Amino acid sequence: MYNFRMAIWTKKNVLLFFIIPLLFGCSENISPNPNNKYVVGFSQCVSNDLWRQAMNYEMTLEASLHPNLELLILDGQSDSQKQIADIAYLINQKVDLLIISPNEADPLTPIVEKAFKNGIPVILLDRKINSELYSVFIGADNYEIGFQAGRYALNLLKHGGKIFEIRGLAGSSPAIERHRGFADALSKNNNIEIIDGGDGDWEREKSEKLAALMIKGIKEHPDIDLIYAHNDLMAFGAYNALNKLKMAQKIKFIGIDALPGDGGGLQMVLDKVLDASFLYPTGGDVAIQIALKILNGKAVDKNIKLESVLVDSTNARMLKLQSDHIREIQLKIEMQKKILNKQILKYKSQQTILFILITGILLLATSLFFLFRAFRLYKKINSELEEKNLAISEQSTELEMQRDELYKMHETVKKINESKIQFFTNISHEFRTPLTLILGTLDQLKDLNINDKTFIKRLNIINKNAERLLRLVNQLMDFRKIDAQKMSLNVFKHDIVSFLREIANIFEDLADKKNIKFNFSAQHDQMDIFLDDEKIDKVVFNLLSNAFKFTPNFGEISLSVMYGACKENDKECIEISVKDSGIGIPETELEHIFEAFYEVEHKENKRTTGTGIGLALSQKLVALHHGTLRVKSKVNKGSVFTIQLPSNADCYEKNEIKEEWTNIESFNHLGPLQIKTAQDQGVNPLENYDDNVESILIVEDNKEVVKMIKEYLDKDYMILEAYNGKEGLSLAQKYKPDIIISDIMMPIMDGNQMTKFLKSDIETSHIPIILLSAKATDDNQIEGFGGGADYYIIKPFNLKILELQLKNIIKNRDRIKEHISKDILFFNNETRIGDLDKNFLKTVIVQVEQHVLDTDLSVEKLGKTVGMSRLAFYRKIKSVTGHTPSEFIRIIKLNKASDLLKNTNLTISEIAFKVGFETPSYFTKCFKKIYKVNPSEYQQNI
Repeated sequence: MYNFRMAIWTKKNVLLFFIIPLLFGCSENISPNPNNKYVVGFSQCVSNDLWRQAMNYEMTLEASLHPNLELLILDGQSDSQKQIADIAYLINQKVDLLIISPNEADPLTPIVEKAFKNGIPVILLDRKINSELYSVFIGADNYEIGFQAGRYALNLLKHGGKIFEIRGLAGSSPAIERHRGFADALSKNNNIEIIDGGDGDWEREKSEKLAALMIKGIKEHPDIDLIYAHNDLMAFGAYNALNKLKMAQKIKFIGIDALPGDGGGLQMVLDKVLDASFLYPTGGDVAIQIALKILNGKAVDKNIKLESVLVDSTNARMLKLQSDHIREIQLKIEMQKKILNKQILKYKSQQTILFILITGILLLATSLFFLFRAFRLYKKINSELEEKNLAISEQSTELEMQRDELYKMHETVKKINESKIQFFTNISHEFRTPLTLILGTLDQLKDLNINDKTFIKRLNIINKNAERLLRLVNQLMDFRKIDAQKMSLNVFKHDIVSFLREIANIFEDLADKKNIKFNFSAQHDQMDIFLDDEKIDKVVFNLLSNAFKFTPNFGEISLSVMYGACKENDKECIEISVKDSGIGIPETELEHIFEAFYEVEHKENKRTTGTGIGLALSQKLVALHHGTLRVKSKVNKGSVFTIQLPSNADCYEKNEIKEEWTNIESFNHLGPLQIKTAQDQGVNPLENYDDNVESILIVEDNKEVVKMIKEYLDKDYMILEAYNGKEGLSLAQKYKPDIIISDIMMPIMDGNQMTKFLKSDIETSHIPIILLSAKATDDNQIEGFGGGADYYIIKPFNLKILELQLKNIIKNRDRIKEHISKDILFFNNETRIGDLDKNFLKTVIVQVEQHVLDTDLSVEKLGKTVGMSRLAFYRKIKSVTGHTPSEFIRIIKLNKASDLLKNTNLTISEIAFKVGFETPSYFTKCFKKIYKVNPSEYQQNI
């Protein structure tokens, strides 16, 4: 029974042992908390003289006795503007009360009034302002101090004399009042003269300004009897200045402040530097006491006067003993305060440590309890986890097997999709040839001027569907190129307004047929933008086609363009919108419409909206331009597709921005072709060569395409036919046609290989080659131009465009002929003539100039010198220069003659014989034909 009671007693006492420290630990301070916290701001005019430092010290010491008071002291550094800024700062900090010792009265008056009007109590300390808008003024009566100083001066100068007065800061209230009181005390004595010594320096003992004042004053008034300074520091400065002149012992000195301590006025009186000083209390402690009364709502007087005492040799020692004793007491109080603060800090630290220790013990005990429980639970859970881990391990093995199977399936599906896309791409290439035949035949039929309306209507249906099939083929091929990352940009600067207006014009007829109101609008008449017009044309055309397809009759469609902010980066964009009032897109389908091969199904009309390629391709083409394509739509209310494109070229790479297409340099590093060909391949060789009719070699494995081109060109050209690259190479080497038109994809030898061989052979390098191909990628075209092709036309093509291209080639050759007639060396800078042909012409010119006197120089002889037969040489010269060899030889001789006419004094006859002409008359005739003047006139003009 005893043990049981002891156990209960022990438990109760342990509980009390823990609870009591916790209760004490929760209290931060056993003393009552202050009711309010106050912030008092003090703007001191200057803090680097002893009297002001004493004021700051007294104020700080008094404020430290009140824990609920925070004191902020700002030093104005004798600068009124800085003190104004300091006061404004304290107002903005919303202090509870302001104490201000103004530097000057006038400048400080407005800011003090502002603080007072804002509801902040203001205590003026030592100095006043030119206004009554303040709460309390604390300071000694400066007029009374000045008056007492004057009375004391009368005692010292009983028989009269001269007094040199050194005033304080001009404009400050103490300086004004001390002077006025001093002057009033001496006003009734006519034997005393007051000399104005000007403004001294309140701040520094060794003031250069004060020394200068004293030297000036002594020179002007060598009989000065007494110096009255508005503070002890200036009086001491005056003493030092006169002491250097050995005049200090003859003059009396009176100061004001009488501060205790080293350097203070009290010590100066004891050291007999000053004859007297007047105690001028700082009032720092009083200011804090009055501030607390105001903050606590107690009434105070508007003016609180601080008493002053005369300090001279009679009472200076006693006052010093009192001040030293007070100072010792203050130091002891401060020391006791420091010790007390340390004890409080130590107590709080011990209290905190004890609280942490007790809390730690409780936590440790609790932790041990829970640890024991956790250990028991751990054993139980561990056995359960082992069972679950075993099951998870089995599931993980099964999931890994499923993942491997899914990966294999994914790879299989990926390969199947790639095979499908490649299959469709290859078919698309094959579609281009029959489309070429269809569209080419349609172009020929349109030129027949048939007036049968039914025939023309059916012809237009065929043309429309052929063009539609071509667009689908192009979409599939473009989609494939983008997926393979082989599509590049060719960005030009365009006026987007005129660009879109041209596209809109295409749909005008369709709008009229369906009675659809179709509008085009632009924010400005011209809006420049960098874009690849071919690709953006496909995007806008696709969006408009869809809009017309799914907008019923009497609906409305609009195409608009304006400037806007890019949603991606807030930069300026061009915003193109296609809006319709059509059937719309279900909300559930909107997030999928830009997916490849996705078809939107409308439940109302039970049909899909297309192949699923157009919108996917459009979005990819816009993304290629660093833009966005977005859609908003509601069923039966219509859709709005918005394209945003960057308006400037900053986002494009340099190689994406094009100014013009630059031909790839001709391929000329291969040696001559080393294959044997039959003399006659049975492919319509030229039997009767007519030099005045252009000859064209068509190399194409599809006979229908050959037939179509031949029928179209046969009336103006002589046509050669070949059905693979090997046959084309053989005919080109044999007949040297004027132009070659060739497909690329052909059996035995393709068009690129044939082009490389022809451009590397001196006898055929001059022949212009046009490649026709369904291969439309940039890489395909680069390969064609890299092999030396002069032109590249993508199937299907327009026969009229092909015909115009042929005519341009012939015109270029005629221009070269005209230029060479006037300047034999023109070809050096002609980009349309290849390097191999330039070297050939240089060789011919050198040979002619070397044999210029040989009147028997024939075409056959000249051809042998360059390794060609007469016929091959004839055709080569004719194709490259546009002139026959004889004409070309004559041009070379005449060019040589023009140089001799310019640079020598030879006669016309001498020059004629020198360049190989048999008679001067024939020379003159030939020269005039080329240069339009006689040789003599040409020489005179030079």
